[in-house]
Formats: sequence, structure tokens, C-alpha cells
Amino acid sequence: MPQSSRLRREVRLLEGIANGRAFPADQKTRLAVGNAARDAHEFEAIGKLVGRQRALELAADLQQALDGTPERLEKSRTPYRFQSQLWISSVFHSAGVALKRPKTTATKSPDFLIDIGATTYGLEVKRPLRGDTAIRRAVRDAVHQLREYGVIGGVALDVSDCLPQTMLQQYRADRNEPPYALTDADFQKLYRGAGDLLIDSERRKILPYINSIFFLIVYATGWRWFNKGPSGPELFAFHQFGTFVTTKGNLAYWHADAIRKTYERGLKKIGLFVTRESYEQI
Repeated sequence: MPQSSRLRREVRLLEGIANGRAFPADQKTRLAVGNAARDAHEFEAIGKLVGRQRALELAADLQQALDGTPERLEKSRTPYRFQSQLWISSVFHSAGVALKRPKTTATKSPDFLIDIGATTYGLEVKRPLRGDTAIRRAVRDAVHQLREYGVIGGVALDVSDCLPQTMLQQYRADRNEPPYALTDADFQKLYRGAGDLLIDSERRKILPYINSIFFLIVYATGWRWFNKGPSGPELFAFHQFGTFVTTKGNLAYWHADAIRKTYERGLKKIGLFVTRESYEQI
């Protein structure tokens, strides 16, 4: 790992805090420390995914993911998009399920393939930016990638860059309030925006994208410092799994349920939990 990589810089930052036996008081440094703690947690799981056997296969993705800065204030989000891909793969790996890479073709393809029974599904990971059209564009692109590769499947949306950062980077949080108190309405709006591209919840109408996508994983990660008590950052995450099928009990329903259970099992192995689950049909 290059000395200039984001993880190396974050290791030095955390080591300095450990040696000084005190957390920083200024907001700018706490921003870097909170992100460093989050990266340490995620890359620990990613490290177990990579191992020696997959080091060469994932080398390019890892190199991209190690760029960036502890503050994450730069415009380019490329390193964090690659980190989101590796993170999702590490969750399934923790559950004992290996996501496969599609074979190189002349067409577009999803990020991963997952086998459920005798069926292979695609999984595309997206990390959209803020904006009214960001979720729609991310889901649309995922549909095109699934269709061109000739599979149906799902989309994992890391919406951490879509939410106001003051909600995910909390500097003076009340310990008596749950971490989702500030973010719940905004998070649900993002999830609903993605789900309404598959099934129009108001008119109860099936939309064309449901022919390519039958499950959604929507999540965001953050941290908070408390205004009283221990001064270190507390990490938190929101995860919602949605199943979108035309008939309860059909093959897509049961396979989505198997993928959901696998995802939940992987999160628990890492120390996280699905905060919400939804099921929709016409």
C-alpha cells in the first residue's frame, strides 16, 4: 500500500490520537477522524474479502478505492464508488456467498453475479450524488447494464453522498436520540424515489424497470460525536432491502428473500443490521 494512500494517512492519524490519548476538539480534524474510523471498519471487512486468492483479481479496484482523502471533500467521488462496490461484495462474502465478476464482453455488464439455486442474477452497485435526477439516472444505468448482459437482478444504492452531510456527520449528537432521528425522512424519500421507478406506489402500477430489477438495497453510512460522555465517534448505518414482484410466492419473490437473508447475515457478521425491510407487489 503506497504511503500516500488514504488508508496510510488515516492510520497515521489514528495512531497519533492513540499516542496522544485524546480526541481532537476542532470540527475539521473530527471530520477526518470520523471518516478514518468508518474506513477502518469497512476495509477490515474488505480485507477479509480480498485475501491472497483474490488480490490480483481485485487489485485495480483496490487501487482506485485507496485514493481520496480522509476529509472526503474533493469533487471526485471515484474512490468512494469503488469502496462501495468492494463493501457490498464483502458483506456477501461475510455471509459465505461469493459474488462473481461477469466475464469480459463487448457489452456493458453489472458489477457482480450471484447464483441462487440454478439461476444467476446480476447486482449493480451505484453511489449517486445529490440531485433530483441522481437516483433515477443510477437506476436507469443499472437497468441498461443488466439488460445488455442478459440477466435480471438488483441494484445496491449507496446514498451516502445524496443525503445532507450534516445528517451523516454529526458533531454534537444527543446520546438519547437514535442516529436515524435526523435522517429518517430524507432516507425514506431516497428509497421511495428508487422504488417508484419499479412500482408506482400511488397508482399501484407496474413500471417497465421491474422486468429487469426485482430487489433493491439502499443504504447510507455515517458517524456522530456526542455532546456529553465519551468523545470518540460512534459509527452508524441505515440499510433497507426492498422486494418488488408481481406475485407473492413466485420465483423472484423467494429468490429475493434468499438474497435478503444472505445480506442480513453478512451485515450481522460485520456487526450491522438491516434497519428496514419492505415488500411490494401489485
